[in-house]
Amino acid sequence: MTQLVKVAGAAVVLCLSAATAQAAACGPYFENQRYTIVVPYGAGGGYDSYARAFAPVFTKLTGANAVVSNVTAGGGKAGVDAVADAAPEDNVIGILGTIRLFEADESQSRLDEIVTLAGFAIDIWSWYGRAGDSLENYKDRKIVSAGSSDDNSLLRFILAGKVLGLDVVSVSGYDGSVESDAAVLRGEADIAGRSLAAGEAAAKSGDHAFLLLLSDKPIPGYEDVPYLAGDGSAVDRLTADMNPEERAEQMRIAQLIVDAETHARVVIVGSKTEGERRQCLTEAVEAVTFDPEFASAIAVLKRPLTPLRAEEAANHIARLSLAFDQAKVLLTDN
Repeated sequence: MTQLVKVAGAAVVLCLSAATAQAAACGPYFENQRYTIVVPYGAGGGYDSYARAFAPVFTKLTGANAVVSNVTAGGGKAGVDAVADAAPEDNVIGILGTIRLFEADESQSRLDEIVTLAGFAIDIWSWYGRAGDSLENYKDRKIVSAGSSDDNSLLRFILAGKVLGLDVVSVSGYDGSVESDAAVLRGEADIAGRSLAAGEAAAKSGDHAFLLLLSDKPIPGYEDVPYLAGDGSAVDRLTADMNPEERAEQMRIAQLIVDAETHARVVIVGSKTEGERRQCLTEAVEAVTFDPEFASAIAVLKRPLTPLRAEEAANHIARLSLAFDQAKVLLTDN
């Protein structure tokens, strides 16, 4: 027994020594350093709230001074560019939704120039309209959608509309959800796109309502809102009388749309940050996302939080990229 205790004690000492060595190795990357957390969305929004909850916990765990910078130009593209273009010693990271990594113009995509450090949650998207409205009202007339980027609008609205047998016209160029929501209220558009989490508060206010969830199953609390794909979905019911091959294809397309529109909230850094610096930063960011203080702050904000480690978040982006590319082929064919 004494020998076992000695062995166990030695193992603890080795673990502590390794942790101490790792902390010493990472120290220079954080001590007396200033980190900029770029948010490609306006102040006061959901991602801004995440970043402002993230910053003090990052400071607590690393000793670095963390500040939030909202870089919103180009519908958020400037924020992604700021992270991708930053030199490692600039200490720039970003907090955003993965939707910002998929550009209408592929030549402008920075997906290969960023690295995922961790994730907060995975969220679905929706069609979002005026309170009291429903898809039943649009069976025989066009639906005008308000979007902020062409490809996302085409997948979320045009292709989804096709499998639902609806005629959807997309108007792009709105600068984020605030402007697209306002367009719906003014009557310029009938629907806009919102993540479920971001839309909940506005829906409860009574001004807006969810018309369709881009999901493949019912969502608790929203059982009366139609969902796009899977058993019992809007497309499942609509295609019930089709021949098996055509029906299977429509169901496949619906599932692709859902897969391409299920986005994660992630923390990223430019791919120029490599080696030990990247490893230290990954460990620090993962530690923040799993920290009880961060969880408490997010709970107060009534925002979703399901921490994802770097590998999990990267795998999600890889699956999302594949679904996005396959869905775009369908748009080209149609």
